[in-house]
Amino acid sequence: APRWEVTAAVGAVHSEITENANPALLGKRVAGVPRQTLTLSTSYRSPDGFGGGGTLRRVGRFAVDAPNTLFADGFDLVDAGVQY
Repeated sequence: APRWEVTAAVGAVHSEITENANPALLGKRVAGVPRQTLTLSTSYRSPDGFGGGGTLRRVGRFAVDAPNTLFADGFDLVDAGVQY
């Protein structure tokens, strides 16, 4: 029988520096850790074994440096594949 799947995942992270030798960093966000992520995936497999699918990922804005003076905008990733 054909098989079609859809999945979704949402992530939320509150990262904060709570201990550091540099007191100016206390309370800052951890560099490289986005606050939100979202993943949507779908795949299909036919009865004869052929299939394919795709995934869309959204990564939210995040600090680039420890003092949180620079931030990177969020970005999207798209993956696609075929299988047998």
